[in-house]
Amino acid sequence: MASLASLFPRRTAVLFGVPGLGVPSDCARLARRTAARCDALAAAVISAHRSGGPAAPRRIVRGLDALSSTVCGLVDPLELARSAHPEEEMVRAADAAHGELCETLHRLNTSAELHAAAAAAARPAVRGRGEAGSGLRLRV
Repeated sequence: MASLASLFPRRTAVLFGVPGLGVPSDCARLARRTAARCDALAAAVISAHRSGGPAAPRRIVRGLDALSSTVCGLVDPLELARSAHPEEEMVRAADAAHGELCETLHRLNTSAELHAAAAAAARPAVRGRGEAGSGLRLRV
């Protein structure tokens, strides 16, 4: 999966480890990009679930991991900026962007389709009668 740094290659500012975060206006821009990336990753997870097949659980788990990394890669630094940055304008911008990302996170956390995909990936593998062992076998 793409790293957060690769999503924003043109910006040189790096605040709290986030490439492209340097001035207050960056907060909203990065939040919009991150939300769009999360939506694309969620769609890929749902698509993997719908398509099924032996590789589906692995694709679902990898997609959910990328989704988590993507949103946390910005929501955590925004939380730090809104609570610790010395400039009030940055604090306000980080607070607004944090709120937007939390709305995205809430929407994803309450998605019935994402829940169904995660539940399907976590279900033990179905084995025929008489086969030794059972359980989820993922190599991610």
